[in-house]
Amino acid sequence: MGVVHSRNLLPSIAICLVTLAKIGETLYHLYRWSYLSTGQYRGKVSFMNKTTSAYIAGFFDGDGSVRIQLQPRKNSSLGYRIRIIVSFAQKSEHGEGLKWIRKQLGIGYIYSRNDGMDELKVEGFESCERVLKMLSPYVQFKKEHVKLVLKALSILKVKSNAILEISEISDQLSKINYATTKKKHTNEAVREFLSKKIYPRND
Repeated sequence: MGVVHSRNLLPSIAICLVTLAKIGETLYHLYRWSYLSTGQYRGKVSFMNKTTSAYIAGFFDGDGSVRIQLQPRKNSSLGYRIRIIVSFAQKSEHGEGLKWIRKQLGIGYIYSRNDGMDELKVEGFESCERVLKMLSPYVQFKKEHVKLVLKALSILKVKSNAILEISEISDQLSKINYATTKKKHTNEAVREFLSKKIYPRND
């Protein structure tokens, strides 16, 4: 009988790990190993398989958020600038997971917050739409959040001045996000500005 070299067993061991270990943890470490062995990320990721998309959607359900921000702008006839942000958060000591997600998405930036958390943020209409469409088939707890923001993005494609519609969607999103602070720039505030042209305060 010939000698079986240990390196020939590696594919079988990898299959057993995926089958028997906790799926989420196993996938992360296998993908992390792949990332470290292939070097740094270069360019934009153009393809993402279903398993990776589902894994990121699960992370988003637990530790992600999507929000619409209305920022007062005195040099705008609409009175506001519309921002859409998709984010993923994790404790700073476990920040490697965010780097992995950043590599898979090919967009976004990571920064450290003052509360011991790191956050991966994706901004911009096109980038957020791409991420949300990727997450949409797999999210469970934040389906309505994703649906509302994709609706807002579809409106903005045809009506760049649709501040009233977007502020109404933003109010709906705040309700299901269970915001703990009182929302200042509401649909009501936007209506008041448009009727009186009194610029909102930026505090």
